[in-house]
Order: sequence, then C-alpha cells, then structure tokens
Amino acid sequence: MARSVPGGFGRDFWLLTLSNGFFFAGFHGLLPTVPLRALTLGGSTTEVGLVAGIFVLSSMLVRLFSDSLLRRLGTRLCLVAGILIAGASALLYAAAPSVGALLAVRIFSGAGFGIGTTFYVSAIMEFIPAHRRGEGMGYFGLATTLAMATAPATALWVARRWGFLPMFSLAAVAEVVSLATLLFCRLPATPRQPAHAAPSIYVASRMRGLAARLVEPGTRRAALMIVLFGVAYGGVLNFVAVYARDIGLDLAGAYFIVATGCIVLSRLATRRIYDRFGMVWSVVPGAVALGAGVVLLAFATRAPAFLASAALYGWGVGMLFPALQTEIMVAVSPARRAGASAAFSNALDLGLGGGSVLLGLLAQGWGLADAFLAASTALLLMLGVLALPRPALSRPALPAAEAPEPAEVAAEQPRKVAGGRF
Repeated sequence: MARSVPGGFGRDFWLLTLSNGFFFAGFHGLLPTVPLRALTLGGSTTEVGLVAGIFVLSSMLVRLFSDSLLRRLGTRLCLVAGILIAGASALLYAAAPSVGALLAVRIFSGAGFGIGTTFYVSAIMEFIPAHRRGEGMGYFGLATTLAMATAPATALWVARRWGFLPMFSLAAVAEVVSLATLLFCRLPATPRQPAHAAPSIYVASRMRGLAARLVEPGTRRAALMIVLFGVAYGGVLNFVAVYARDIGLDLAGAYFIVATGCIVLSRLATRRIYDRFGMVWSVVPGAVALGAGVVLLAFATRAPAFLASAALYGWGVGMLFPALQTEIMVAVSPARRAGASAAFSNALDLGLGGGSVLLGLLAQGWGLADAFLAASTALLLMLGVLALPRPALSRPALPAAEAPEPAEVAAEQPRKVAGGRF
C-alpha cells in the first residue's frame, strides 16, 4: 500500500507522476527541434513532416504486444526498457548525419515512447480512487502537459544558444532523471489474467483481429476523438517553430511558455469538471479554445496574435487531454487497462504522427498557414463524434472467483450527462 501524503493519492502516485513528466520532457523536447535539425541537413517540408510523424509506426507496433510484455516482464521492467530506449535515442539523434539517419533513429525512438506511454497510464490508475479518476488523471496529466509545454521551449533555447548536441544531451539527462525517480516508486502488481476457462482474456486477445488489438473494444469512440485531437495538437507542436521562422518571429520558445502557463491555469480551473458534470463539459469548451488557437495561428503575422494563439492553444489542450485520457481508461475493466492505455497512446500517436505527415504534405503545396486551417477542421469532426452514444463499460467475462463486486462496477462507470449524448 502506498504511503499517504496530502492530496489523497499516495506518495507513489506522485513519484510515478514525476517520472512520467521527465519521460515526456525528454521526448517532447525533441518534437520541434528534430524537424529543425532535418532542415539543417537539407530536408524538404515533406521530409520534415515525415521525420516528425514516422515514430508512430514503431510505437503502434510495440503496443500490439503490450499484454504480452506486461505478463512476461511486469510493469517496472517495461517502463525501464521504454526509458532506456528513449534516452539512447536522444544521443543517437546527435550523431545522425542525414535525414535518412534521423528517420531510422525516429523509428527506434518510437518503440521506447510506445512502451513508456502505455504502462505509465495503466500503472497510475491503480493509485487513483474510482470516484476521483477525473481529478487524479488531471494531476497526472498536468505533469505530462507541463513537460510537453516547457520542454520544447527549453530545447529550442538550448539549441539556439549552444547547438543541437547540448540539446540532445539535455533530453537524455531528462530520461536519466525519469529512471532514477521510477526506482524509488513502488509499483502495483501486474493485474492477474484468468488462467483457465476458455475463452480466457489471454486467448481472446490472441484471437482478436488487428483492429481490435490496435483499439481496445469499448474504447473506439473515445479513440477516434483522440486521433482528431492529436491532428490539431500535433500540427502546432511539430510545426510552430518552423512557422515562426517563416513569418520572421523569433518567438517559438515564447509560444510554448505562454501555452504552458495556460495549460496550468486550465488544469487547475477545470480539474473537477469531468467528475462533476461529465465529459461533454470538458470537451466542448476545450475543442472551441484549441480550434480558435489553431485558426488564429494561421492568420498570425505579428507577436500579439501569435501569443494569443498560444494562450488559446494551451487552454484547450489543458481541458481536452485529461478528459479524453480519463474517458478511455474508465471504458474498460481493471484487467484491460493496459489495453486501454495502449489504445489511448495509439490514437494520440496516430493523430500526432499521421497528422504531421499529412500537414507536411499540405504545407509543401499550400504553405503552413493553410495546413493549420486544415488541422483545425479535425476539432469540428471531434465534436461530431462526441454526439455519438457512449458504449457500455467493456468488461470481459471472468471466472466467478475473480468477478468484481457490483459496487466496483458502479464506481467504474463514467458519469452520464444528458443520456450520454451531446
């Protein structure tokens, strides 16, 4: 049992949250800087988009085997492996002599990212009481989004001041800190899988089709919203530094700093909305804010509009990220949380990576401003998906000795608002 600390989630919850934050810091510091590195190596806008998005292939491939990895290695060894791959990748970026070499390292890096993002989320859910899942995931996600917002600004500043080698080294140091923090955290035991009674969860997972293994059954509505969110979110994250350079504003770092402040304010101001009112009241205003920020960025040519876009972008991300993450995790039983976590990460990576490749192609022909406008339409589609009925809790059949108590099932069901429809 984790030792209790103020906040009600336990000491190990906060240690795991901190480790996850540094893990994301090391990875996300590279998102705006690796494309810039590709440009210095002679890459085109299309190649920059490919470099930004290629990691999605290996990260999704690794997550296909998340259940097997969890059973064979356990949560701790899976996380250690993901962190070590991420740290090694950061150093390999510094040695890459060409765009092709960057692509190869990006694929290797994606494997580490795929492992880490899956098992951090499934592990943290074990520390959060059922009635506080929205709040707990909000705190957990705050560390993630702080890293995702501050790391790019820091990495851009270091690269500009001292060059790419110190910047890549700093990303590796962040992974070292993540690993050191993880070693002090007592992780929950690996959830038991039924050992008998065909069809067991394991046998069923082996027989599912490719689509079911990519997206955990019961999570597809939430996963589709996450993909669309990732297109808009990743379009800004991967290309804003290139866009700022193109329009003559040396404010890419400032963009991320402003966005960070608004993410923090948004998380603190809205952290209990999901638990009290349901997902609709988190997703609709978050999508409106993020969409407005992306559209404003497309028309920004001066500093005030550019930074106002950052504020709207940060506020929208701060509302959407934890709400979507919580929604997909409460859609399944505890035994399937690794699968739900993999589904969340696959969906987000598909939006981030696939969206980056698509936006790179659009930018090559139309320019980045029009590519941003195209990305903003993904949020309109996300609101359309939100109007679809929410599926019932996905719970595989368990042997009688392992069946959960009715109270547990009730606690895991997400709060319904207006009959589950928007």
